[in-house]
Amino acid sequence: MKYFRFSVIALFSGLLFSQPSQRVLHVTRTAAPPVIDGYGNDDAWRHAEIASHFVQRSPFEGTDASERTEFQITYDDKNIYVYAMMYDSHPDSIVSRLARRDQDTESDFFAIGFDSYHDKQTAFIFVVLPSNSKEDILWYTDGTEEDASWDPVWESATRMLPNGWSVEMKIPLSQIRYTEGNDIWGMDAARWISRRQEESDWNLMKQRVSGHVSQFGLMTGMAQIKQSHEFEVLPYGVATSKHLPQTDSREKVESFRPNGGIDLKYGVSSNFTLDATFNPDFAQVEADPEVLNLTTFETFYPEKRPFFIEGTQILRFVTFGGDFGPGLFYSRRIGKAIDVTLPDDGAVITKQPDNATILGAAKFSGKTESGTSIGALTALTDEADFTYRDTLGVLHTLQAEPRTSYNLFRVKQDFWSSSNVGGIVTATAGNGRNPAYTSGADWDIKLDSNTYRVNGFFAHSRITTPSGEFQAGNAGKLNFGKISGNWIYSVNSDFTSRRYYINDIGFFRSPNDYGVSGDMTYRDFTPGEYFKSTNLFINPHLRWNFDGLILFRQVTLGASGTFLNNWYAQASAQYSHGEKDPYDPRGYGIYNYPSSIFARAEIESDGRENVIVNVEENYRRYTDNSTVNNVGGSLTVRPTSSMEYEASIGYATDRNFARFADAVTDNSILFSPTDPVAVYGRRDVDNVDLTVRSSILFTENLSLQWYSQFFWAKGQYHDFSVVLPNGNLQSYAYAGNVDFNRTSLISNVVLRWEYRPGSTIYVVWSHGRNFYQNGGYGTSLAANIDNTFITAPNNTYVAKISYWVNM
Repeated sequence: MKYFRFSVIALFSGLLFSQPSQRVLHVTRTAAPPVIDGYGNDDAWRHAEIASHFVQRSPFEGTDASERTEFQITYDDKNIYVYAMMYDSHPDSIVSRLARRDQDTESDFFAIGFDSYHDKQTAFIFVVLPSNSKEDILWYTDGTEEDASWDPVWESATRMLPNGWSVEMKIPLSQIRYTEGNDIWGMDAARWISRRQEESDWNLMKQRVSGHVSQFGLMTGMAQIKQSHEFEVLPYGVATSKHLPQTDSREKVESFRPNGGIDLKYGVSSNFTLDATFNPDFAQVEADPEVLNLTTFETFYPEKRPFFIEGTQILRFVTFGGDFGPGLFYSRRIGKAIDVTLPDDGAVITKQPDNATILGAAKFSGKTESGTSIGALTALTDEADFTYRDTLGVLHTLQAEPRTSYNLFRVKQDFWSSSNVGGIVTATAGNGRNPAYTSGADWDIKLDSNTYRVNGFFAHSRITTPSGEFQAGNAGKLNFGKISGNWIYSVNSDFTSRRYYINDIGFFRSPNDYGVSGDMTYRDFTPGEYFKSTNLFINPHLRWNFDGLILFRQVTLGASGTFLNNWYAQASAQYSHGEKDPYDPRGYGIYNYPSSIFARAEIESDGRENVIVNVEENYRRYTDNSTVNNVGGSLTVRPTSSMEYEASIGYATDRNFARFADAVTDNSILFSPTDPVAVYGRRDVDNVDLTVRSSILFTENLSLQWYSQFFWAKGQYHDFSVVLPNGNLQSYAYAGNVDFNRTSLISNVVLRWEYRPGSTIYVVWSHGRNFYQNGGYGTSLAANIDNTFITAPNNTYVAKISYWVNM
């Protein structure tokens, strides 16, 4: 599965020495558009220049492709047309699979990318499989980052032929951004032959040189393309039927709600677009998975709503990235889930919204001829109330969420070949509160032909707390690294001040720390006796806070490689020196956590097969003999070319793990008789996570998807202690009970039909069951499954239709 996406990215990342460094294709206008039928026999192609001579990236980099590939490009006032012929000496061995749009799957494919700004940073990628299934990806940051949610409206047709397969594409100019009058675009084409795991490109791109778009070839003859003031309208109608059972804190819900809204897209110019949505509905979006979070930190969930991820690469301001979210802009704050707290014991909710209602949102983005990227976003969510009945039967209405506006302005300036510097300002305001502001500057500077990189950011936050106190904070990061060659490395330092807070519109887990880290990696892309490619790395990391505490000191070593039979394996080991933890005690002191060693291993079978197995193990042992273990695996089965099923299971355990259990005030605790003290317990936790996904394709435009997760977590605490002022533990007779036992089952079934380009019908069924009890660690898995199915389910049924109009 992961090979498909990897291949699309990697295909554009490096070929070697058999051709000129930058190839050129001259493109001419066609008088009559071709018929998109996959045959390529129209007059439009008779005068179009043919591009050929693809070169392998793998398995034998720099050699001629094993099979011949040719493609042609032409255009008119409205569209770009592409025809490609993938010759094959064994056409019966072509791997052709049906896949829903943007789904990763193992199949042959042809891909073409356009750097239409010619900024060597951004590219619009179009991918077609022999089955005519499609993927489209927006690349940015020189192709090192991508937006797979970008869904332009375009057409393609394929043909299986006696000597290979062919594809014809029609890509409306309104769906990409370009600078009018610019005669030169960046362009590259790629082919993947699944059975050989062979990647080949049209243009020379060196694998060991960082960056992809900056290594594209050139396409000339584009100066005649004129500005397109396209106006797209996507109205939708939706009907939702919700059925929720009565609980101890909520009345039974039986509701039916028709609704509607509209999305608008206007091409202000050839390189700037205005997008707007009014009363959007995202019922077709897959539910977030259940997780066990016993920490003090918020769980980060990635954005899945199309409006807030499509084309937002200009708006992004990444701070620490990775699992810490997108930094100063975390779009899930807009229309966030609503969780209310009842003010009275025994009260029952009679009406509660699931999410804050988005009244409307708009974004403006594009890039000028001089390389200045400009992005702006504004959104407004409505006030939300909830109603509850107290123990006397009296109804009350309270505010669950104020009406709130979210605003963002972003600018970036390109310079040199692939460097940029930028800034951002955000403002968030709700009724009855002062606005919260963040601002920042970032830079990404490439040196010596993308061999070295200096990047980082500085951010500032300003908020007023609920008590009326003004609070300002800062954060920053500076990184220097070598990013090209077999040996790559980086060193960086970062910090966040005590009062840094961005979570009104951004995402960050915890401030008040600073650290230094580095990594060094050796990469070998040359096939050897056992491996096709290998990686070896080392990563030291040290961190402190501004209170003088050492938070952690650790070093990690690891290796990974792809075998000649296309199996993949990786392993790593880490040593963490025991230091101070100011977070887990919840503000009631500091805990001295012990040193630990950590080991991880993973192996995955050949992704070309119809049955793929993945197994991984994560194990940590502390010097106080506590352990944390997580073992998991997945099984992917492809019974036909149009079906794929994946089941994954994880089993995680804590054993004898000392963690926060409660905070108590007890006059028998001599060092703190009147103030709360953190109580720790030795924690035993069992956690089972079983997830099943399936995808059935009836045609390339009609699919049925099913997602289901069974989640079970139970925990018990024993051998209690209080945390002393010096961070050590002292035995304590705790009388409370913080054991837990819970299960959940969530499912989503989505039938999606794109009945005409850009227009879809969704039919969605969402199902959920939850069981929770205090205590119950001794309950068996079988008993918990029974308890889950005894509980009444939550069911939501949705039918949604949209109709795309291009004016």
